[in-house]
Amino acid sequence: MASDAFFDVLSSLAKRLAGKIADRDLFVKFDLGDGGIYRLISRGGKCTIERGDGEATVTIVMQSAQEAILLMTGKLDPMQALAEGKMRVEGDTGALAALFRGTRPAAVEPASQEAIKRGVRVYKPEKCDPSYILYNSRNLEVANLIDLEGNLIHSWSYPQGYTWHYAELLPNGHLAAIIKELEGVDPGMVIELDWEGNLVRKFDVPGHHDYDYLDNGNVLILCREYVDNRDVYVPKEADPAPNTKSDYYCEIAPNDEVVWEWHADEHAMELLDFVDIAFPRPDRDWAHTNTVEVLRDNPAGRVDPRFKPGNVIFSMRHVDAVGVIEKETGKVIWAWGPGIVEKQHMPTMLENGHLLIYDNGSHTGRTRVVELDPLTEQIVWEYVADPPESFFSFARGSNQRLLNGNTFIADSDNGRLFEVTPSGEIVWEFVNPDQTRGRPMPLYRSMRYTREFVEQFTAK
Repeated sequence: MASDAFFDVLSSLAKRLAGKIADRDLFVKFDLGDGGIYRLISRGGKCTIERGDGEATVTIVMQSAQEAILLMTGKLDPMQALAEGKMRVEGDTGALAALFRGTRPAAVEPASQEAIKRGVRVYKPEKCDPSYILYNSRNLEVANLIDLEGNLIHSWSYPQGYTWHYAELLPNGHLAAIIKELEGVDPGMVIELDWEGNLVRKFDVPGHHDYDYLDNGNVLILCREYVDNRDVYVPKEADPAPNTKSDYYCEIAPNDEVVWEWHADEHAMELLDFVDIAFPRPDRDWAHTNTVEVLRDNPAGRVDPRFKPGNVIFSMRHVDAVGVIEKETGKVIWAWGPGIVEKQHMPTMLENGHLLIYDNGSHTGRTRVVELDPLTEQIVWEYVADPPESFFSFARGSNQRLLNGNTFIADSDNGRLFEVTPSGEIVWEFVNPDQTRGRPMPLYRSMRYTREFVEQFTAK
């Protein structure tokens, strides 16, 4: 029977996980409907499997035992299962990190130059911005810089046994990469490599999702912390202590001194001055902040001090909120989003004073990119695919306005990058040749860089 086979799969997984997550307890319940209920329990470095109901940190509801087997053997991607309605998660989603890390397929080699070139599916030279593309696959420790034809211009790698969540180029030609903090699994850090791939700096902080290298030489990093704050989350019996998964910003000077911190849970109630959010939240990972951007000079900031240079843009995925922090006071002074965007990513200030926002549409089942005038709080432009559901990235994504007025978009869950004109025409498209489970490997973010910027380093 499939249910017996699933029990065997869980038992095998428990043996692999034993000792790897000894620093926390984990109670995962699998509800397979007619296939029964099972629990994977990790306590004191030992993993066991039980049949039947009981306490759980998180519950995974699957359509069938067969689908559950595919999930736990690494043949069905968790984000794909969520997006396709094959899986529903109740409770602390953060508790799944260690579990799904145990199902990760064996390391794969990066794609060849020939495969990268084959990744280019659409290319209309006369309509494209002529910039270079930097991308990195979620399950690798490699970043590739390519041109529009798919030629590999340069690559970076610094193997440590942790996958790179996101990488970007710095003004001096260095590459910064973030290794995402995963509770009980990965420690989190930001590394900086020179053009040749040598390590020049490392930040041993529980970083995740994003960072911003500031004009004064400081680096602002989005970090994870675990707190006890019952205003934002009321713990369940099976939750580890501290029970609330939260985020903070940490600004680090060139001498490694921490010069500014901002803790999200301490300012959660300030959101209520601008948007409707029900507190306490049902999810232990109450905010799931995914963006940090320090505002530079912009037209909105010249007429409204809320958007002045130095203030900080944030995006809290789990409350559907984009907002601004006043740097001097730490107060939230603007927020927007609930009821309009869903599980959004990467709000970024444009040269015209508008915000470009990646609206995942995680409940709607379609993703879009919107341009928001923050002064009027009106959407003035959007990209929606035709049909809308043909572009859907449930959990990740990025957007960038290019110099020619086009918009560069990452269909991240599906490993696809594309460029659209203001009218919505796709003029460049690339599908990630790095594969996992027979599908394009996901990409969290991807960025474009002008030819003038890149060629000052390639010419050396």
